[in-house]
Amino acid sequence: MKKFAPLIIAAAALGFAGCAMDATDVASNEQVDEQAAVACSNPDGTNGMIAALAVAIGTDMHRWNVVTDFYEFRGFQNQLMLGITAAGKAACGASGCPTVANILAFQDSRLDQKAVIAGTKLSSWSFASRLTAGWEKQKSCGQGGWCPFQAHQLAAASSITAGNCNTSSLFAFPVTKPGGGALTAAQSAQLNNALVFTTANGTDPFVQFTSTATSVSVGDVGGMVPGQAEPGPCQQYSATNISGTACSCAVNGVTAGTLKNDQPLAPNTYFCRKP
Repeated sequence: MKKFAPLIIAAAALGFAGCAMDATDVASNEQVDEQAAVACSNPDGTNGMIAALAVAIGTDMHRWNVVTDFYEFRGFQNQLMLGITAAGKAACGASGCPTVANILAFQDSRLDQKAVIAGTKLSSWSFASRLTAGWEKQKSCGQGGWCPFQAHQLAAASSITAGNCNTSSLFAFPVTKPGGGALTAAQSAQLNNALVFTTANGTDPFVQFTSTATSVSVGDVGGMVPGQAEPGPCQQYSATNISGTACSCAVNGVTAGTLKNDQPLAPNTYFCRKP
């Protein structure tokens, strides 16, 4: 399977290049570090977590149609959050929406600062706020006709390759029309409009949408979906019991730890803990 080169947005083109640059002198290293920090910014862990959700939606729901598949509600401590609609659950099929539901659980403030996404502890408050703002942006642009996209169906990712930002991975989803039938290259490229929800605070550098006539790619980070190519996240999603697996998490000061499932609100997430 072909590895897709991430679509580089003009406003961040120099910064994305900085994520992969190797400099040989001190001045160049400092410049690259500054560019990479801007290009792969991850405020409160939210850019990385939203990218992980985009991958999880493609994996579980086999489409990106967030206005139909999610709704807003008031959760713990009256926090405005996103939940999964009946249509969204139907799109997931008999397997349910385990990966999506597990990520959405981190909107709950009882899980605040529990996950570490690309080296940054996740703020549940910021995550929920950005998700609901993104959902509202997607709804608004859809009603205004500003972000049309082709009805589509995503198959399981056919390849997972290294992304541009730290420990990110790029998931390539084969894409067809619902029930089969090819999309044109233009229709496939237009599916970026289905990801407007990721842009409530501007472009998310971890999303890295790319397309061909037969597939679309989007990025993930943080071990929150199955199959991430890079090792070593501070937590790992798994539908099976992986307790006791060796791990390390520098942010939490764990150098020789083991994975433990100790957060009931996120039953499929195993966190790296000290022995």
